[in-house]
Amino acid sequence: MGCGMFQLLVIAGTTIVAAGEPAKASEKEPLPVWVDVRTKEEFKAGHVPGAVNITHTAIRKGIARCTDDKERLIVLYCHSGYRAALAMADLWDMGYKNVVNLGSLESALAAARKAEAPILPPEVDPDARDDD
Repeated sequence: MGCGMFQLLVIAGTTIVAAGEPAKASEKEPLPVWVDVRTKEEFKAGHVPGAVNITHTAIRKGIARCTDDKERLIVLYCHSGYRAALAMADLWDMGYKNVVNLGSLESALAAARKAEAPILPPEVDPDARDDD
């Protein structure tokens, strides 16, 4: 599975990341990356289309397959938000400055539905894998 790319959506005054159209090459800012930090089994049972699955325990080595840009927006979710919070702390510790925890899968799906835009196909280095 590749890296999920989404555009920004503002819900109730808060900027949230949601599904979107592909960015044009002329745009300066790269699209955000969505990461489902649940287990592979949970991910297979249901996830935000286009999101990448990197477990919270593998986030330190797995995020590089999506981005090494420390300024790029990374959006995390899990079952309740706890594992996403652990992954967010790891990413902050690694120097990633723009990380958001959406909490649950349901919250992430709601944000994606609210955007009413097609989900982007995944982009990832085909040689990089999350074997956790």
